[in-house]
Amino acid sequence: MSAADQRPARADTIDAARVAAWLRRFAHLVEREEPLLTALDRAIGDGDHGKNLNRGMQAVVAALRDIAPPADMAPDGVSVGPAKPAARASSPGAGGKAPKVADGGGPGSGETSDAVPAAEKSASASEKIPAAAMPAAKKAHGETGTAPAAVSLADVLRRAAMALIGAAGGSCGPLYGAFFLRLAQACGEAAALTPDQLVDALHAGLVTLLGSGKAGIGDKTMVDAIAPAVSALRDGLASGKPLGEALGAAATAAREGCEATISMKANSGLAALLGDKSIGHADPGAASMALLFAAADGTLAA
Repeated sequence: MSAADQRPARADTIDAARVAAWLRRFAHLVEREEPLLTALDRAIGDGDHGKNLNRGMQAVVAALRDIAPPADMAPDGVSVGPAKPAARASSPGAGGKAPKVADGGGPGSGETSDAVPAAEKSASASEKIPAAAMPAAKKAHGETGTAPAAVSLADVLRRAAMALIGAAGGSCGPLYGAFFLRLAQACGEAAALTPDQLVDALHAGLVTLLGSGKAGIGDKTMVDAIAPAVSALRDGLASGKPLGEALGAAATAAREGCEATISMKANSGLAALLGDKSIGHADPGAASMALLFAAADGTLAA
């Protein structure tokens, strides 16, 4: 029997309702962390990443308002599990470095991170994104966990992409828009993705970012968060981990990838104009990408 045959069979699938829940969770994390994302961008960019991405993601939430949450999630499509203490952030530190953010009260509570806004470090998905720390969401229509039949998985992602491109502004709208459009293309006509297909779609999105942003790994961009996250997800699934556990590893890898940008010299975008002065600051795009994977951990797995 081959190693592949010995792997446990996977029952997890990711459908349109679950992807919509992921995007709503990301929107709420971005809204919560807008000031911190702005502080990061003010240090090495033009200071609009938080505002622009928040505006774009609120447009995404509006575009997905007809899609009910999965059956294992609350009707608002955001809260999962018991409420946890809200993360508390300090004011931006000197020099525009990322503020220190206390975690959500799980194991290791009291530790801080200088890199990623609210990169929660506790053990469970509900601890990583405390429900009590999130603003109330508009409730999706209906109480079932099934997306309307007319809404495909690819359609959800295309809606998100076009909302971001139309509303976000700056560079984040086109970049995240291109990313989600590529995910939609990778989904094709599938009603749901297997975990392995999810990895392939995310990898396709990474390749698109590499081409769109004209930046590689180590250039201090969002690529430095998504590349290790996709690798961690693929490795976790290949080793037989359930999807939820593999997504947790991916979220951790994304956070650590963002933290690694602190010591990097920017070679792309406005930050590249600063040269060595860009060293010592986390990249705002990497920080928001880390939030995207934090949102995936707790929404994409049942």
